[in-house]
Amino acid sequence: MMRVSPAVLGFLGVVIRALISVGAQLLIETRRERRARERERNTEQLSVRQAARLIDAEFEIAGYMILLWMRNGMWGTDGPSIGSWESYGPTLAGRIDLRAWQLIVRTVKEIEYLDSLREMQLSSGQLHLDADAGTLVQNEGVNIAQARTALKRLLE
Repeated sequence: MMRVSPAVLGFLGVVIRALISVGAQLLIETRRERRARERERNTEQLSVRQAARLIDAEFEIAGYMILLWMRNGMWGTDGPSIGSWESYGPTLAGRIDLRAWQLIVRTVKEIEYLDSLREMQLSSGQLHLDADAGTLVQNEGVNIAQARTALKRLLE
């Protein structure tokens, strides 16, 4: 039987402890990176959901205003606001398919156009919706409903 010197046993102990230490550090670092990625993903999802909710709320309010305009046949004194779009629209850009994105962008621009038309006609004393404005308002009501549907999957 071969005798192993105490120096060799000591060296093997040092090597084994070093391997265990490196393995434990690697495992800890891997778990830390995974948790950091998960936190980042959760933060991004929360930002997207927040953006979608804020824009959807403004679409909902704009839809109610347009519904009132159609029912009354008159422009309202207040116009729809899509103020959150500038801040939160870009957050949605990469998280929604192209067709839905284009629908939402078009809806925002049409709401802005309708509001400027409303302001222009009210400033010229025209309180009632003429036939062309009535058609625009009616179409925009449909577009808002479609845009809200496109946002729906981001709201959950």
